[in-house]
Amino acid sequence: MRAFAAVATLTLLLAACGGGAAPPASSAAARPASAAASAPASAAASASAKPAASAAAKPAASGSAAAQPNPSFTDGTVQAIDQTKLTLTEGGKTFTITPQTSFAQLQKENPTDVKPGQFVAITAKQQPDNTLLASFLRVQDSSGGRPASQFPMDYTAGGQPQPGNMMINAPIKSADTSGMVVTLSGGDATVKYAPGIQIMHQVEGKASDVAPGKKVLIVSRGDAAASIAVYA
Repeated sequence: MRAFAAVATLTLLLAACGGGAAPPASSAAARPASAAASAPASAAASASAKPAASAAAKPAASGSAAAQPNPSFTDGTVQAIDQTKLTLTEGGKTFTITPQTSFAQLQKENPTDVKPGQFVAITAKQQPDNTLLASFLRVQDSSGGRPASQFPMDYTAGGQPQPGNMMINAPIKSADTSGMVVTLSGGDATVKYAPGIQIMHQVEGKASDVAPGKKVLIVSRGDAAASIAVYA
């Protein structure tokens, strides 16, 4: 009986001390360890994903933002020229000649020489009735792969700015002695000839055509001459 009583007393003491609570303690300890392990892994995965997305987006954005500015147009007289530079008499303005600079000749024509199917560069002013009043035409036999376009023209002649002009590049749909119809991306446009209009047929030229005293039309971007056309 005494032995039985001792065993019973020991069992009661163990229950009172919480001997059955040990398994929850070990379970609780396991959960924080698991959470701590998964949190750094998630953070690492997130951190590694962000730079990859950013790096992929940046080149695409910068590439699409690149846009070539509209050219400028300058009529003037050649003062001096060498292989890399042309200087005009008017104001001593200088243009850089590069390996990409093209050369042309401008030959005088009459309104009767202009034909449908040719490509034309038009210096004109917008009229209240939405027609174009042209003061200068550069007629070419083909577009050379250029699309139709129109934009405000930065134009200088004789050293003086000529504001209010538009540059229109387009194929000729129809033409007569008073004007023409050209085709633009948004539809046809009617062009009327101003009194005293200059009509030039532009043909291929060469660098040796350009000389001091010659009148030229320079198409440029910045100070670099994209093309130099000599008035024949």
